[in-house]
Amino acid sequence: MLTRSIVGLIGLLSVVLGIAAQEPGYRYDTAGVQLQGTLVRRQVYGPPGFGETPAQDERGAILVLKLSQPITVRPASQVVEKDNPNADVFKNVREVQLFIPRNAEHGVDKLVGRVVLASGVLHEHVAPAEYTDVWMDVKTISVSH
Repeated sequence: MLTRSIVGLIGLLSVVLGIAAQEPGYRYDTAGVQLQGTLVRRQVYGPPGFGETPAQDERGAILVLKLSQPITVRPASQVVEKDNPNADVFKNVREVQLFIPRNAEHGVDKLVGRVVLASGVLHEHVAPAEYTDVWMDVKTISVSH
């Protein structure tokens, strides 16, 4: 009887720990997603080869949000169109490239190296200038409190 209780308790504990260990989940194309993390500036290769021809490629910098905790990103709906660029599931996402509108870029340099809260819409990487699997079209970014 005691053994059955212990087995039941172990099973319950593993379920609770499994739930606690799950990453927060988000969906592509959903407005108002808020992510917290450290804002970093990363040097990258650009056109024409995006790193395939380093001697010829332009060099640039991108903004990356190093997330405070990993996330999972899924398509916005269960029915996924064949050619939908936001169709893949990414688990254990730890970095998200940020695309900040030109009118909001002023002052962002002061946030590099700080923990920030970025709000916007998540998208899946499809173009060469998108350097992380998931990127965010940022609507707002501020120091996290």
